[in-house]
Amino acid sequence: MRALTCFSSIPFLSIPDDCTFRLIAGDLVQSDALVKVIITDSAKAIIPIWHNDAYGTGLAQTVTEKFNRTGKVVMPGVEYNI
Repeated sequence: MRALTCFSSIPFLSIPDDCTFRLIAGDLVQSDALVKVIITDSAKAIIPIWHNDAYGTGLAQTVTEKFNRTGKVVMPGVEYNI
């Protein structure tokens, strides 16, 4: 079975050879881009704010991990519900 989706971006839900064509970049690629933009803007620290769902939590985690690897500071963030 093949799938075409604009929503499946969460890395932990994918499986090898799942035949899913994703119309948007996955969280790992999105987090690379976000960290690059944050560093380009000369930020020395970030305070993540994210929506409490699989997408928001996953993206916040990957951005936090990658930003930490740069030696910069990640302050405790805020998770919110709507």
